[in-house]
This record gives sequence, structure tokens and C-alpha cells, in this order.
Amino acid sequence: MMLPKKMLFIVLLTILAATIQIPVKPVSSAAVARLAIEPAIIYRGPGESFQVNVTITGAKFLYAWQANVSFDPDILEFVNVTEGDFLARQPEGTFGAQKAKASSVLFGWSTKGVYVGESGSGILATLEFQVQAEGESVLKFETEPVYIPDKDTYIDPTFLTAQNSPNPPPDFDDLDFTAQNGVLVNTLAPPVADFTYSPTPPEINQSVTFDASASYAEAPLEIIEYHWDFGDGTNATVDVPTINHTFTTGGAFTVSLTVVDDAIAPPKVQSEFNTTYMPWVWYESLSTQTEPIGIAFAHDIAVTNVALSTTSVTIGGTVSISVTVVNDGNETEDFDVTVYYGTHGDSTQQVASLTAGSETTLTFSWDTTGVAEGDYQISARASTVEGEVDTQDNYRIDGTVTVEATTQEFPTLLVVGGVIGVIIVVAVVYVFMRRRG
Repeated sequence: MMLPKKMLFIVLLTILAATIQIPVKPVSSAAVARLAIEPAIIYRGPGESFQVNVTITGAKFLYAWQANVSFDPDILEFVNVTEGDFLARQPEGTFGAQKAKASSVLFGWSTKGVYVGESGSGILATLEFQVQAEGESVLKFETEPVYIPDKDTYIDPTFLTAQNSPNPPPDFDDLDFTAQNGVLVNTLAPPVADFTYSPTPPEINQSVTFDASASYAEAPLEIIEYHWDFGDGTNATVDVPTINHTFTTGGAFTVSLTVVDDAIAPPKVQSEFNTTYMPWVWYESLSTQTEPIGIAFAHDIAVTNVALSTTSVTIGGTVSISVTVVNDGNETEDFDVTVYYGTHGDSTQQVASLTAGSETTLTFSWDTTGVAEGDYQISARASTVEGEVDTQDNYRIDGTVTVEATTQEFPTLLVVGGVIGVIIVVAVVYVFMRRRG
């Protein structure tokens, strides 16, 4: 809930600085919380906008918080800040305030009512900026205490406050924390990761060639490392664009490539990340490509469809059941298919020499003679072939058939005979009565 900015800012500072009188505490080396700008490093050109999240990890009963984020006004312009969902989950919600200057924005939110605050990790707020020019700018949490003359006290421009007790009087305390600033840099362009693989689709125990030759860095920079994550628990770092890998199990895998160039970090990046070269987070967030890859099982049979000719039959009637099976593996297979009504196996047919990638449909006739009345779930199961790992799709359920009692034929001849007999009796009585009259 957002109230008028100036009023909320005054209310927030008054409540949290004057009434609560939060003391200034040094950042502990054993921090229990961590504030961070995420992503930690941003690449956007002039005229573009971007958003970053103010995140928290390791919070303990967070009741109220405030942050003052500064930036280079020649490079960035503040656009907006909105509250995240972390503290807003409190029973009565929150109230907040913000005050923006040319080179900084002060913002924060506090819990309404007397409750134990939120613990854990999440997003406190989302900041939006517009890029004004080429260069680099640190998005910095200002943590030096600020003196408030009319209150004759200091407040922290960035602080976290915990509510240790849900019962009045409130028992507030400061949470120690560390802060990870963010950096925008557009003087360097990150390298671009791109790769292909063959053959397609790959098979189990088949050597797959991954080719990242299409990856590139802006001259005069060059890619010096290719970091591969094959999604099956194996990783590799090489200095050439091609690599071979063999998947020993079938299934779906996500292959990831991150490329690293020889870029020297600009001054503010070096200062924030304590590195001469661009930090790993730069490449991880901006120079990574992921690709889902399906590795075919060598032996894999699946039932893909079960179709019924009817969903209702009288005892003694016949139901036609069509079952479609497919060979998803790489080998020609022989196997059996059985259909069931409820838990009863009705009949089995054999599939012979089904080649890889092909399917076939079998037709079964279920004779319901002697079957008791009731509802029967119809299913089909393909037998497991040797070496098959993925067996869950060998079984499929599709629909219910209601078996009803045989309809009783109306005794037409008996009724007709009875009617004729009555007519004759009436006629005889009529004639007899006339003669007597």
C-alpha cells in the first residue's frame, strides 16, 4: 500500500527513528542477513531501462526496513520503486515511503500492527532506472550514519529492524547485515554464447559433439574459456569451441554454455568485485545459453492411446478396445500387450519386430458374457522389454465401461393369448345371456 511520498517518508522516519530510537550499530562480521542488488551486474545501453531487485537472505523476524541507494546521475535516472512481496505478507500488510533525489533514492516499508516479522529470504523492493549515457554506475547501499539535527540523533540510511516479541510493548532490535551493491556497465559488451550439437536426436552411449564456434566477443576481445554444464552432473571447462560428451542414461537434460572473454574490468567493477578481469557473475548472467536435449532410451516401449467403442454394454455384449503402442527406443522390439477390465486381464496380443520410432494399433474384443454388473476401468499394459528403464509409460488407463444386466423381453405371446381368451369368454357370455332373454 503506497501513501503520499512526502507524508509517508516523514511518518516512517518519525516512527522508526524517533519513537523506536533505533541505535546505530556496526555491521557484524557474523552477519545474520544479507542485502543485495540483483542482478549484481547489469548491461544496458543509453535510452534503455532496467529493473533490479533489492533482495534479502537470512532475515530473522524482519519488522521494518529502509534503504538508501545512490547512483551516478550522469549515467542513470531513477524511475520508480515498488515493494516486493517479502514483508508485505504480514497480517495487516505494510506502509512505506520514498524520497528521490538526483543521485539517490531513500525508500522503506514497515509492518502495520504488532506482529513478529518475516524470516527467510525474498524480494524487498524492485527499482527501475533509465540509462542516460555510456559509462558505469554503482547502485550502492549507503550505510554511513546520518545526523538528524532536530532530533539530535543519528539514523542509519540503510537498516533492518526486527520485532522480537509479538506482544506489546514492542521489543525492537537491529539486524546486522552485509550489503552487496550492483553495478551498471555499458562500456564493455559481454560475449555471446551460442552452440549446436549433433547428431540429433542423441542416443544413449553415443558421442555427442557440441560446437560453440558461433559464440563471439567484440573485437579486440577474444573468448578464452568455454564452460559446459551437461545437465547430467558433469561439467567441463575448455579453451576450444568444440567438445564431445556421452550421455549414459536416457531422458531430458539441460545443457548450458557460458563463455568468458579476456576483458579487463572498468574501475568501478574492479572496486566492487575486487578483480582485475570481469567477474564470473557478468558472464553467468549475460553470456550463457541453455538448451534442453532429449536423450533417447535404447529400449523404451510406451502405450500412447486406449480407445473404447462404447462406455455402456449389457451382459453378453462385446466392447471393441483399440490400443496404440510406440517404440520410443533405438532397437527393434518384440513384446506383449494385455488389456484389463478393472483388475482382470482379458486378453493378450503379441507385437513382433516393432522398429525404432514406429507405432502400431491393436484391436481387442471384450466379451462380457459372465461378467458381473458394475463399472469397469479399462487399461492396457505393454510388457517390459529387456534393458528398459522408463517403464511408467508402459501402462495407460482410458475410460470406464458400465456393464448392465440383460434386458427382460416382454411376454408378448402370453399377453396376446390372454386377451383373446377374455374376448372369447365375453362373447360366450353375451350369446348365452341373449338366448335366456
